[in-house]
Amino acid sequence: MSAPPNIEDRDGILWITLTGELTKEGGEEYRVALEKYLDGVSRLASVCVDLRDLTGCSVFARSELITAQRLLKDLGARTCYLASRPRIRGLGLWVGHISEDENAKSVITLEKAKEWWDSSLGREESARQALMSRGRLR
Repeated sequence: MSAPPNIEDRDGILWITLTGELTKEGGEEYRVALEKYLDGVSRLASVCVDLRDLTGCSVFARSELITAQRLLKDLGARTCYLASRPRIRGLGLWVGHISEDENAKSVITLEKAKEWWDSSLGREESARQALMSRGRLR
């Protein structure tokens, strides 16, 4: 069972921490907590969904993550999914893609998160630019 989500403002960045194994119930708890936190908010700039201590995510919890990401998208947020393990980074990438949010991206370090928040590129354009700069895409 996952621990309750932690949602707080850290120097103007909405910081969301998810830990443990995210179950269907944990996903619902996260979405409901986020809805309550965002009640009355009209605009968001930067969001970090910290998944570094997340060990897994059930198939049923994923739909709640998508719903939550769409809430953030509707507020204009640039969201990063901070994760150090490839499987969990893939979850962040998948949530951004399925929620159709070009401003949601999976990153490995806080430094990369800060670069993302400061950028105006969408996720796909950012990836394309990174590949071009490395000579992998022409």
